[in-house]
Amino acid sequence: MGQTIILDVHIRDLVPESQVRAFLAQLMDLPAEAVVRVEDVTAAEQVRYRCFPRSKGFRTSVSVVLVGRAPVGWPRTDLELGKAVARFFSQDVVVDPADGDPNPFRWLLVRPDGSEFPVSEIPPEDDEDEDGIVIVEPPVES
Repeated sequence: MGQTIILDVHIRDLVPESQVRAFLAQLMDLPAEAVVRVEDVTAAEQVRYRCFPRSKGFRTSVSVVLVGRAPVGWPRTDLELGKAVARFFSQDVVVDPADGDPNPFRWLLVRPDGSEFPVSEIPPEDDEDEDGIVIVEPPVES
């Protein structure tokens, strides 16, 4: 049967779900109908996704579920997907740094040019809405 891979990226601005779906189909060289929302799965679709807007910070969160054996060339890590998303949409994205750090407020910022920087999320206050990832960006190098 193969494995299941779950990839997550968070895009700086709002991106319509239809554009995210079209991008995933293009990235994976699939017809659009082969890329389905997690909620709409009716058969053994290999690529499933969930896309939802956030109220602040990185405004679009995308989760991609790859079921079975992923063909060569498909992203297999959050960073690989993040680089493709940042380049395609010309926007910054954040992904889990996947370095084993247990700190839930550490992220990796990926820029459209492929550069990446560690960043820290501003932890929400106890009474604050947690709907979004707000980060402290690295200083701009001159």
